[in-house]
Amino acid sequence: MYEMEQCDEFPRRFRLSLRRVAWNLAEVKAWLENRRSKPIAPARSPDARQRRLCPIKGQYPAQTRA
Repeated sequence: MYEMEQCDEFPRRFRLSLRRVAWNLAEVKAWLENRRSKPIAPARSPDARQRRLCPIKGQYPAQTRA
């Protein structure tokens, strides 16, 4: 949320005290309605061939050590 606030993608917080913050409820509800009205594109699957750790067995040629 902090990063989204910095990019003006989420309502700004305001301080209640030194250690407490809050958000305007009307602004947060408007943000939620705006988010719900836009379709969300599904995330792409990660390319397992680019893994550095735990590669998929059998997909890569055997590596020989020098």
